[in-house]
Amino acid sequence: MAQDRVSLTEGYQGALNKTNRVADEGGNVQNQGKKQLGHAEAFAAQNKGALASQGHNGSIATSNGMTAGGNLHVKNAENQGRFLKGTAAAEETATTDQAKVTRGVESAAEDLNARINRS
Repeated sequence: MAQDRVSLTEGYQGALNKTNRVADEGGNVQNQGKKQLGHAEAFAAQNKGALASQGHNGSIATSNGMTAGGNLHVKNAENQGRFLKGTAAAEETATTDQAKVTRGVESAAEDLNARINRS
């Protein structure tokens, strides 16, 4: 019997690649948040007074927001990757099981056909 199915794991690879790119982008945002934090600290070291303090606080808030957003993207991508891999594995197993059942039915049909032809 010809091989007429595709590996579902390979089929999910495109989605997994996209998920990995999202995780990479999340990592890039995290790095930008760290840079922003460095800029905020440099700003605070060079400037004094209420305005400098407010500017520093705003810059820290921006850094925290970027870092939190990056963390969220990375974690979502990691979870989606695990889900895709688990789904692909479950579907591969189900497909293999179904192929076994199909071969059993085909074999039984061939046996029945042979018996009918002999009688």
